[in-house]
Amino acid sequence: MCSSDLIKVAAMLGDARLEEWIRRFGFAQTTSRDFAGESRGLFQPRKNWSRLSMGSLPMGQEISVTMPQLARAYAVIANGGYLVKPYYVARAVARDGLVTYQHEADPPQRILSPETVRTMQEFCHGVVLRGTGTAANIMDYRACGKTGTAQMARPKSEGGGFDPNRYTAVFAGFAPLCDPRLVVVIVVQEPGIKLRYGGYVCGPVFANVMRSALVRLGVPKDPVTDPEVVAAHEKQQKIALAAQKRNEPKKKEVALKPSDPVDEADADTIAPPPGPDTLDASLDALITPLDGLQLVARRDGGKMETAMPDLHGLTKRQARERLQRLGVPLDAQGAGWVVEQNPPPGASLEDVGVCALRFSSKTEMLAASQQPVIQETPATAPVAAGEPKPQPQSPPQPQDQNGLSDKKRIM
Repeated sequence: MCSSDLIKVAAMLGDARLEEWIRRFGFAQTTSRDFAGESRGLFQPRKNWSRLSMGSLPMGQEISVTMPQLARAYAVIANGGYLVKPYYVARAVARDGLVTYQHEADPPQRILSPETVRTMQEFCHGVVLRGTGTAANIMDYRACGKTGTAQMARPKSEGGGFDPNRYTAVFAGFAPLCDPRLVVVIVVQEPGIKLRYGGYVCGPVFANVMRSALVRLGVPKDPVTDPEVVAAHEKQQKIALAAQKRNEPKKKEVALKPSDPVDEADADTIAPPPGPDTLDASLDALITPLDGLQLVARRDGGKMETAMPDLHGLTKRQARERLQRLGVPLDAQGAGWVVEQNPPPGASLEDVGVCALRFSSKTEMLAASQQPVIQETPATAPVAAGEPKPQPQSPPQPQDQNGLSDKKRIM
């Protein structure tokens, strides 16, 4: 549809309904509360329009929109006629499966009927098949979209109006047609080529980005079935393959003479597979030195730790660094200082897979640290008067198979 057709449609709507539909599609307003600092774009209310506005607005002049606004408008056609609000994160789940955040979406607003949506989808698909957006065609997925080429505004210091030599190229669309999953908007300001049109400049970028994203998401294919388009694509494939063969340099194959020596030390030389005896000997030599290793203790600075330390009162950075030195993953909740720890201090590191810490304010941290701790002391038998008090004995040192303690073995 050319600009003159859009002007005729705007005249049939009238200025009041034209402004209503511009705002109904979400223009002149922010798209989401998640996008901090988002611009509303530029759009004058109807009372400030000039006598030329009914001819300029349908062509995209006297209005400036953002990429999120443009993507949101095309999403209306893609998702069945509903205006929705975009967002960054749908849900956040901790390592233990606990949902820590769930996005609460506002109810969508239907602004187009299903019949109008189907008509618009077919129009947008026709643009890609036979219109100005053929460069955006994806044979594996039926794509829909629209091209745009707009003159850039000239500053008032340079006379105002629009610059005839500066353009913005746009292609916006969605795919696949059978079940739209993604909306992609490509914008290139001031393309440095003579063919500055949106379909020529942005169409190939749209096709590459959209196809790669759909493949990564595992979206089932929705191939193009139009006979003319399929035949034209196969013809282009044959021409490109023939040109590639013509441009390939001829390679000379040099046969290796039987007398030519082969360097056995070359890293690329294929060696014969090892036999059973060689493989068994190699495994024994590899495993034997590892029999005496202790894989439970973890080193923290200059000492070996075998139990979880007490992390209460540490900041998130301090706790993370301490656990990283021990090789224990952190599952953090909240912000501030550590007030709860699981597993508790003293737990064997051998049984620790992840350490869950809850952080809170300094007040709660201090309150938790001031709670009385009751320590149990072992009961001792009464000592008669005049008898020497028993001296505490140090715990026995673990010994290896040769009867040497850890301390003696290290020395």
